Amino acid sequence: MSGVENHYTGAAGERYFAFRSRGFGTAAQQRHAVKFSGYSRPDAVVLDFGCGPGGVLAEIPGREKIGVEINEQSAQLARDRGARVVNSLAAVDDHSVDLCISHHALEHLVRPDEALREMLRVLKPGARAVLVVPAESPRERGKDRFRPDDLHKHLFCWNAQTFGNLATAVGFRVEECTVRAAGESHYLLALRALPAVHRLARGVVAALRDRYEVFCVATAP
Repeated sequence: MSGVENHYTGAAGERYFAFRSRGFGTAAQQRHAVKFSGYSRPDAVVLDFGCGPGGVLAEIPGREKIGVEINEQSAQLARDRGARVVNSLAAVDDHSVDLCISHHALEHLVRPDEALREMLRVLKPGARAVLVVPAESPRERGKDRFRPDDLHKHLFCWNAQTFGNLATAVGFRVEECTVRAAGESHYLLALRALPAVHRLARGVVAALRDRYEVFCVATAP
C-alpha cells in the first residue's frame, strides 16, 4: 500500500480507526458480506484485501481466512475473529488462494494496478476475484470541492467501464463489471429472503443518498 501508510498507521491510523469504527458493527459487516455470497465454499482459502476488522471474512465460508490490513487496530480485530492477517500481499504465496475479495479498499491506493497484479499472483489459475469499489458521484455530499482534512482519503473513483478496463489491463478475465446500488441499511437485512424486494429497497435508498458502487467479478487466467 505504498504511499498511503501514514494515513492508516500510527497516530493517524488510530484516528482513522475511530472514524471508521462506527461501520464495524456486526450488522454492517453482514450487509457487506452479502455482496460476496455464493462465491466461496467451505474448503476454500479466502483472502480479503483491506479486510478491516475481519467481519466480512468471518461471514464467508472457507477453511482458511487471510486478511490484508495495515491499520493495526483493525488487524487485531480481524485476528480476534480467526483470520491470519498480514500487512501486504507480498506475504502471501503464489497461486495459494481460491477466492480474493476486496470491499471499498482499492480506491485508497496510489497504485491500485499493482495491488490487482498481486492478487493475480496469489490466486490459483481459474480462481476468482470479487472486487467492490465506490462509483462516486459529484452530487454526493462532500464531493463538490477539495477538502484537505478529508478522512476517507479516496484517491480514485471508477465507473464499470474504467474499472473493467483496469482489471483487464493487468491480466484478469472480467466476467462481470456493473454499477450497483449501494443503498445499504441494517433495516433492509430482513428483506434478504426476498431478493427482488431487497434489490428494490436498496435501489430506493441508493437514489435518495446518491450512493453507488462498481461490482466486478474477474478470473485469473
